[in-house]
Amino acid sequence: MLTESQKKAVAMAYESYRVNDIAAACGVHRTTVWRWTKTSWFRREWNRIDRNWRRRVDYRRQKAEAEHEKKLRDLEQKLYSEAAKITSRPTKAFKKAYKEYETALSLSQVLDFAFTGSLPVRKRRRG
Repeated sequence: MLTESQKKAVAMAYESYRVNDIAAACGVHRTTVWRWTKTSWFRREWNRIDRNWRRRVDYRRQKAEAEHEKKLRDLEQKLYSEAAKITSRPTKAFKKAYKEYETALSLSQVLDFAFTGSLPVRKRRRG
C-alpha cells in the first residue's frame, strides 16, 4: 500500500514536476524520489493515473463530438429548409443559414485538431 507522500509523488511526476520540487513537497530527499521512480508500484500508479486521464479525455471528446454533430444536423436541416424556399436568387435567410453551416464545419475541424492534433488537408480549387 502506498503512503500519501508516494501517491503525491506519482501525481506530481505525472504532471511533469521536477524531482527537486517533488522531494520538497513530499518531505524526502531527491534521491529517494528518483529511487521510487524505478519501482514497479510507481509504474502501476502512473499507469492508473494515465488510464483515468485518458478516460476523462475520451469522455469529453465524445460528448463534444455528439453535441457538435447534433448542432451540425440541425444546421443542415435549416439549410435545406431555407434552400427549398429559394426560387430565383439566394435570400438573406439562406445566406445566413449557409454561413452558420460553414462555421459549424470549421468548428468540426477545430475539434478534430484539438483531440487528434492534425487538420484535414483541403484540396485547392482550380479556376
